[in-house]
Order: sequence, then C-alpha cells, then structure tokens
Amino acid sequence: MAYMHDLDEWLNGLFTDLAENAVSYEEMKHAIREKVLESYRNGQQAGGKPPAARSRKAGAKPPQRFTGTWQCSRCGAAITSLPFEPKGRSTERLLCLECWRAVSSAGE
Repeated sequence: MAYMHDLDEWLNGLFTDLAENAVSYEEMKHAIREKVLESYRNGQQAGGKPPAARSRKAGAKPPQRFTGTWQCSRCGAAITSLPFEPKGRSTERLLCLECWRAVSSAGE
C-alpha cells in the first residue's frame, strides 16, 4: 500500500500546483501520463507476472499437496494427488482435474 500512499501524495501535490497556477492543465496531464507509463514499464520489467507470482519470496515452499489413492466420482479416473486432504464422505465426491474443469466451466 506504500505505492498508493505515495501516489496519493504525488497527486495531491500536483492538484495543489494546478490550483495555485504553478502548473498548467497540459503540464498536469503530461505528468500523469508519464506516471502511468512508468508504472506500465515497471510491470513489463517484472515480466508481466500476476501479483501472486511476484510476491512469492525466495525459498518459499510450494503449496502443500496430499497424495493417496482416490477415484473420480464422475469418470472413475484414478486421483493420486490433491491440494487438500479429503476427509470423511468428501472422498465420495472427488473429481479428477479434467472433470473438475468441465464442471467449473459449465457452472454445474
């Protein structure tokens, strides 16, 4: 949030300068365009990765996966790894990745 705070302070100063006629409308517009372009370039240098991918710290462990022998309740395919530990009757409703994607995209 420090970036947003800095941006707010920068904008407040710019608007104050505009109100006091220290800068013209065109100069203000140019300054804002330059700030947007700077932010865009910073994103490009970061590789265009989503924020979650950039925020992972060096040496951070990947998300935990649980291994076992389960069966997809829709197509019967074997499931050997899940991002959660199924417990109780939830094992009767497990879906393989392909079926989960089909159900998710269909909105079932």
